[in-house]
Amino acid sequence: MKRTKTLSETIAEYGRRRAKRVSSRVQLCGCGCGRSLEPRVDGHRQQIGGKEVNDDCYFRELGKAIEKHPIHTPSRSPRHRK
Repeated sequence: MKRTKTLSETIAEYGRRRAKRVSSRVQLCGCGCGRSLEPRVDGHRQQIGGKEVNDDCYFRELGKAIEKHPIHTPSRSPRHRK
């Protein structure tokens, strides 16, 4: 005789099947954070190293780059120094 599934087994199986269907349709962020890519109105996504990434991940990396290589502000000439 075939054993019938318990309610918890049925729910777990449903969750696995649904996750598999959703993951096959959803693109994940290319940085490896595991988040899905948000839809874009213009269809253009930011890229890091040729991989499409979320705006949050892109601007986090941009911030790190700016901290490493700050935008230079003009230094004051000696006659303006006090």
